[in-house]
Amino acid sequence: MILAGDVGGTKCNVALFSEKDGRLTTVFKQRFASKDFAQFEYIAKEFLRLAVPHLMTEKIRAAGFGIAGPVINNRVRATNLPWVVDAATLQKELNVQNVVLLNDLGATGHSIEHLAPEEFCVLNPGKPEPGGTRALLAAGTGLGQSILVWDGQRYRVVPSEGGHSDFAPHTEQQIELLRFMRRRYPQVSWELILSGRGFRTLHEFLGPNVRHHSFEDPDLDPAPEITKLGLAKVCPVCADVLDL
Repeated sequence: MILAGDVGGTKCNVALFSEKDGRLTTVFKQRFASKDFAQFEYIAKEFLRLAVPHLMTEKIRAAGFGIAGPVINNRVRATNLPWVVDAATLQKELNVQNVVLLNDLGATGHSIEHLAPEEFCVLNPGKPEPGGTRALLAAGTGLGQSILVWDGQRYRVVPSEGGHSDFAPHTEQQIELLRFMRRRYPQVSWELILSGRGFRTLHEFLGPNVRHHSFEDPDLDPAPEITKLGLAKVCPVCADVLDL
C-alpha cells in the first residue's frame, strides 16, 4: 500500500493506493478541513484510523505528500498554514520508513504525464511544441506555480514560489488596485489577487459599499458566494470581480 496526500491551505486530500504492474488503484480516500487540525500529522493519524478496515493485513510501505511551500531537507514550513511538516516526525507517527515531501505544484507537475486525454480542457487550440517548456499554475488558497523543462529524455519539474512575486500593474485600474492593497499589505504579490483570498479584496476595491452574507461571518470564505453571484449576473460588483 502507498499513502499519498495533497496538503493545502483549505483542505487536505489523503488516499491509500494499491500498486500492481506499475498502475495505482485507489483503495480509500478522505478529505479534511485544514483549519480543524493543529498539525498535519494529526490528519495523517486520523486518516489511518479511518483506513484500518481497508488495510486488512497489508502494510504501508511508502508515503508521499505534496505540500504548499518550499521543501528543504524533507521539511516544509507551510505557506498558508501555521504548520511545520517534517518527514522524520511522520515516519515515527505513522510507522512508515519511506516518507517523501514534495512541493505541491512539483507533485502536480509529475502527474501531468499520467492524465488521460479526457482529463484535459483546451482553452485555446494551438500546435503542440515537442519538448517545449511548460508552465503549471494552480489558483487555490494560494497561487502555486512550477515549471517543466525537457532534458532531452523527459520533463524535469522545477517547483517555484513565483506566486509571491510582486504584482505588476498594467492599467490605470490595476495601478489604483496596487495603491489600495498597499494600504493593507507590506508586499502586494500576485497570490494576494489571483487566489481564493483575492475575491473579497477585489470586491472591496470595486464596490466598497456592497456587502454579502459571507462577509459577516469570519469562518466563511466569500469566494464561492462572489463567484456564484457574479456568474449569475445577480451582483454587478461580483461580475466585475470575475472579469478583473
